[in-house]
Amino acid sequence: MNERPEVSNAPLRQMIRTRLAAGSLFPVDGKVCAGKGTGQRCIVCGMPIFATEIEHEVTEPQRAYAHMTCHSLWVQESKILGESRATSPFSDTPGVFHIVRPDRRSFQPTRTVFSVSFGGHKDGVGTIELGKPKGFDALTALLQKLSVPPSEIEIACQVLTAEPHHEIPNAILTRGIFRTLGW
Repeated sequence: MNERPEVSNAPLRQMIRTRLAAGSLFPVDGKVCAGKGTGQRCIVCGMPIFATEIEHEVTEPQRAYAHMTCHSLWVQESKILGESRATSPFSDTPGVFHIVRPDRRSFQPTRTVFSVSFGGHKDGVGTIELGKPKGFDALTALLQKLSVPPSEIEIACQVLTAEPHHEIPNAILTRGIFRTLGW
């Protein structure tokens, strides 16, 4: 049985690393049930897991399925991510990006100044202000520097046209992001 031969490990590993960092793929510890493929889509590569392949079923923190190779790399990258978070003061705890705009009736997408900060889930204690971009273009540029996925940026802009506050959960500040911000 040749498991996922069309996907080389380096690009797959990089994709897993990127998705873990962005929060679109959750970390795993290696505990699975394995068996013959049932046609489920692999959470890692998005391809179906055929009956001729080994399917790994992850049940915690949520149910997901992965090819044997995809799961192996996912576990390895999850472990690396966990170790880097344990040794870095910047990325040990996920937080929330808070985006606030003045609550005015005359909202102007190109001239409104937003306040973007990083903090905890429950309150503003220990919040770090990351910037005050003017307009949606500047807000988008800042969120891109913060490694916010494009879909989350789009949602934030839509919400902020109607609401004065938006939160992006599961945000992680890394040394690389601080360097990108020039800190």
